[in-house]
Amino acid sequence: MSEIVLETGRVQGGRWSGHVRTDDPSFGEAEIALVLAGEKVAPVHVAPGGESGLWRLEVEIPAALIEEGLRTFTIERDGRTAPLASFSILAGAPLAPDIRAELELLRAELELVKRALRRHLRESGEG
Repeated sequence: MSEIVLETGRVQGGRWSGHVRTDDPSFGEAEIALVLAGEKVAPVHVAPGGESGLWRLEVEIPAALIEEGLRTFTIERDGRTAPLASFSILAGAPLAPDIRAELELLRAELELVKRALRRHLRESGEG
C-alpha cells in the first residue's frame, strides 16, 4: 500500500482543507470522508493539487455537528485503518482541566483501534 503524507491541513470559514502527497495513482478515486465518533458525516472532495502526486482535500464541516465541548473529527479513506488527518473544535464554555480534551482524543483513538480490530477479524475469518 502506498504511503500517504499530509503536507498541510487547516480549518477556515467552516471548511477543512489540506494537501496530501502519495504515489498512489488511484488516490483521486478513493472514497474519503469526514468522520465523527466513528460515523461518516460528510464526503471529502478530492482534486489534483497541481503537481504530480499532490492532492487537495476539502470538506465543509456540518454546522449542526458543532456543539458545546470538544469535537474531534478525522479525515478517513475507506480501507485504511489510520486517518489521513484529524482536527478538533472546541466550542462553548472552557473545558474544566484539559483532562476532558485528552479523554475525547483517547475515545477517538480507541474507536479507530476497535474498527481496525473488527476489520482484521472479519478479513481473517475469526469474527
